[in-house]
Amino acid sequence: MGISKKCFEKKSKFGLKKKIEDLSILCGVEALMVCFDSSDTFSWPEDPESCLSLIQKYRSFNEEKRMKKTLDLSSFFKGNIEKSKTEEIQKLEDVEIEGHLSIDELKRLLYEVDSARIAVEDRIRFLNTTEDEVEILGGSGSGSDRG
Repeated sequence: MGISKKCFEKKSKFGLKKKIEDLSILCGVEALMVCFDSSDTFSWPEDPESCLSLIQKYRSFNEEKRMKKTLDLSSFFKGNIEKSKTEEIQKLEDVEIEGHLSIDELKRLLYEVDSARIAVEDRIRFLNTTEDEVEILGGSGSGSDRG
């Protein structure tokens, strides 16, 4: 293994440890991180007894409580999106709009704008795919090869 790769790994490990420590402190939660590969194992907290204590505490929870506390990346983003939508709707409901659109009209408008945005994204994806297919086929898109 080269020196630069070892240096990168060392910085990455330090960065991970720092993030988990910050998360624990800022959120006021107990956290545990264990990383390992074929040649090394490291954890945070670094004290093995603290690690074992947290593992035992986690294992003492029943399955329902474990799943309640478990959050994968996909679930995290879905939750954030739903939370953002709810907050935006709440902001609209909190704002008193006199002589303008009602809350229901604003919700309908928001839905229509969101639908249009999705349609535009789909169209862009389609056009990018079409361009890629033309490049794969060796075409320049000019149509001069047709006979």
